[in-house]
Amino acid sequence: MGGLLQDFRFGLRALRASPAFVVLAVLCFGVGTGAIALTFMVVNDALLKPLGSLDATGLVAIGEVRASAPGQWWPASRANLLDWRSATSGRAELGALRGASFVVGAGGTTSRVDGAYATGNFFAVLGVTPLLGRVLEPGDEAAEGSPVVVLGETQWRREFGADTAVLGRAVQIDGVAHTVVGVVPALLDVGMPAAIRSALLWVPLREGAGVTARGDRALLVVARMTDGAGADGLAAQLKGVASRLAAEHPEDAGWSIAVARFGESAIGVLRQPLLTSLGAAALVLLIACANLASLTLAQAARRRHEFAIRTAIGASPWRIVRQLL
Repeated sequence: MGGLLQDFRFGLRALRASPAFVVLAVLCFGVGTGAIALTFMVVNDALLKPLGSLDATGLVAIGEVRASAPGQWWPASRANLLDWRSATSGRAELGALRGASFVVGAGGTTSRVDGAYATGNFFAVLGVTPLLGRVLEPGDEAAEGSPVVVLGETQWRREFGADTAVLGRAVQIDGVAHTVVGVVPALLDVGMPAAIRSALLWVPLREGAGVTARGDRALLVVARMTDGAGADGLAAQLKGVASRLAAEHPEDAGWSIAVARFGESAIGVLRQPLLTSLGAAALVLLIACANLASLTLAQAARRRHEFAIRTAIGASPWRIVRQLL
């Protein structure tokens, strides 16, 4: 133990005597480990845990694709969504939203706020638990129902000071009074589509309100599978539905359906660049380790006369190696 402490103290003195070596070694190690750590954090959030705040089990995204460009996703029309729901009843629950910008009046001020129209089951499909009150429900979609709104956490904190008594208040949205029925957490995970991440408030997608024609493709569709059949089975069934709709409706001719794990559809074309970046960072780490090894060998070569003397007076090989570590 005494010899180890002695070597440790000697190593510190040797480092103080070679500041250039210390600076270069720290830079090599810092650049290599920093690059791989930062890149892995991004890849981990984007590819391994794109939906960190949600239970992603059985959660998929559904989009429409042209037969001539199967790699390009499009939103869905509401008419098609209703047909998909009928065909997959008991197998999956489908929800949808459409991004929008609202003129919102609250507390005597008016501002334009990004939000979304969402089906009554959208939050239930995602598995979102409200911070206050409740989320949207299927009954809120009824055209004759009272207008309601669910606030995002960011809007709740910014405009209402995180007041827990906000439930039941009236908020003017596009000139119509909406009752606040709940507050949901901010959905900012990397795998969330931009329309979800940017939404600060949510109102029901009411029956007969816009995007009713089959050619009005504006809805982001999310589904949670309930029978455990998997995304491939659901995709096969929906493609059969799409073929039937293409034959029955001119607006659907040349269109099909794509299904992907929710989160992957949002990452999309970024997957390959992210993996390439991770590989490049690993290569930087290997280069840094090689440079550090070269510096250590150069330092050892400079001290070879000293080591020869130590060996001559009885120092063991392990003792000499230990002074280099």
